[in-house]
Amino acid sequence: MLDLDPFSPVGISERELLFCEVFLVFCLLWDSPPIGTGERVAIDANHRTVARRGREPGLVLQRDGEAVAMVDWAADILRSMHEVAGLLDEAGGTAYRDAVRDCAALLHEPEATPSARMLEALRGGESLVELGLRLAGGHRRHFLSMAGGGNRHQLLETEALSSLDRQCWIEEHDTLSFDDYLAAYYA
Repeated sequence: MLDLDPFSPVGISERELLFCEVFLVFCLLWDSPPIGTGERVAIDANHRTVARRGREPGLVLQRDGEAVAMVDWAADILRSMHEVAGLLDEAGGTAYRDAVRDCAALLHEPEATPSARMLEALRGGESLVELGLRLAGGHRRHFLSMAGGGNRHQLLETEALSSLDRQCWIEEHDTLSFDDYLAAYYA
């Protein structure tokens, strides 16, 4: 599951996309035997712990029945991912290794994570609504400043209105009940 990065105009950066690609290839290549019931319980417990307390310094999780610091476990995974990134970079450049390196740096610079940046803004007195509006305004300016930004905005606005018109037409001309639609869908 990916959260949107509120600081990126498009919700995710190129670096994050490259990191995701490395992670997916890593998961594909990494040996992963079937998960047993006990391991499933530990995975679920670790997931809840990270979701609730993931920013807590020194957070400890369970791996193979042993306590391990979340940061150390993450560092182990990132070291293994670096090898995969190297394979992907063989086509030229260092973009994949750079993406893994940059994300690994966040283990030691948690104040640079999007969640920490949001907390910093909120602790500075800005409300969540104010922060959201400020970021949205910046993203709007970003897209309007692009070549053809004004025309692109008009094109998107026209497409949105056209989409709403099509929705109204479909709803007005739809004679199928929702139950009948579901039955046809699952048939």
